[in-house]
Formats: sequence, structure tokens, C-alpha cells
Amino acid sequence: AAAVLPALAAIALPGVVHYHIALLVFIALTVGFVLRALRGDVGLGFMAGLAGGFGIWMTPETMPFVLMAYAGLALRWLYARNATTILATAAGCFDVIGIAFFIDPPAGGYGDPEIDRLSIVYFSMALVLLVSAAVLTRVQARAPARLRGPLGLAVLGVPLAAWIATYPVVIEGPSGLLPPDQLKAMFGVITEQLPPRGRELIVFLLPGLWAVLYAAQRAWAERRPGLADLAAPELLG
Repeated sequence: AAAVLPALAAIALPGVVHYHIALLVFIALTVGFVLRALRGDVGLGFMAGLAGGFGIWMTPETMPFVLMAYAGLALRWLYARNATTILATAAGCFDVIGIAFFIDPPAGGYGDPEIDRLSIVYFSMALVLLVSAAVLTRVQARAPARLRGPLGLAVLGVPLAAWIATYPVVIEGPSGLLPPDQLKAMFGVITEQLPPRGRELIVFLLPGLWAVLYAAQRAWAERRPGLADLAAPELLG
């Protein structure tokens, strides 16, 4: 389905699988496994970790979406004791990134902190997630109920914030790789980076609009829900 979206078809050729298609596949797999793991399924949590790890290995462009999906499991922990599922997710992600980093290091060596490919930057991120998730299991088992929420968020959030502080350029994306003039010159000629207008705007927005309308219609027909139920995992079948 992604292959026929106008936003992707406009930059690809018939019969050619653009890497953005594979990128979307790994993001969709990660989000899908996370949604199903919200019920506490450890195996599906591990699969979410594997999918996210492969996505980051293929291109770090997937990293923000992978982390946002994992954040869903972290927020779920505030209402359910799912630390084991979070640990399984972190373990799956670390397994893939760790092995990939060992067999596919940057050209500059294992210590080269490149942000546009798998490097020590993302290996350390995966390690931070794994260690934080392991500590979270101890918090879940031993912390008083009234302190579980704040302690859990601190255990997961503070190390990740420290990782970002160590590699601040990672949150800048291409801006961290190129000087402003070169960045403007590069994106100024890339078709998919230019703002759509007129007929193009309609063509690019329609698929997303249809998806939102379909999700809303299905939610209303099956459950007569409130607005908060539109993002429930059950909507995915």
C-alpha cells in the first residue's frame, strides 16, 4: 500500500522499491508489535525490539519513530506492571543493534560517532534502553506504589536524556551534518522536501485523510467510543 502513495511514487520509479518503503515497513512493524504488546505480551515486545533494531540498522531516520513507539510501552507502565515486556523490547533492540554494530562498524572504526549510520551513538542508545529496562523491573518489584510512577519515568527518562546530552547532534538530523548554506542548497532541490501547493497538496493529503476517516468510522461502528478510544490497540484487529 505504501508503494502507491503519491508522496512516495513521486520520487520512485515503477518496479523500483525505494528505501523509504522499507523504512515505513520497519516503522509499521515496530508500532504494530508495540500496540499488541500493550496487553503485556513479552514475545510481541521482543518482536517490537527486533523490528526497531533492524529499522535503525537500515537507517537512523527510523530512530525517532522507534523511540516514540517504545515510549508507548513506557506510558503503559504507569497503569500496568509491564516492566518485563519493556525489558524484552529493549533486549530485542539491543540484540540486533549490538550484532549489527559488531559486523558493520563505521568506516572510521567502532569509536567513530557517526549519526547518519549505525555507530557507537546508536549502540550506546540501545545499551541505555536495556540497562534502564532492567532497573525498571527492580523498581516494579520493590518500589512503593505511590513512588512507582515518578521513579519509573526517572529510570527510563534520565539515562536517555544523558544520551542525548552526550550526542546532541543526533536530535538535529541533517542540520547536524551540514553547514546551513549547504543544507539549504541540498534541500532546495529535493522534490519531496518542497512544500506542496494546490493540486499537489490535495493528492498528498488525501491518503492520510482517508485513513483517519476509516479509523474513526470503524471505531464508531464497532464500539460507539469516546474520542480517547480511537487509538486503542483493538482497532487494529
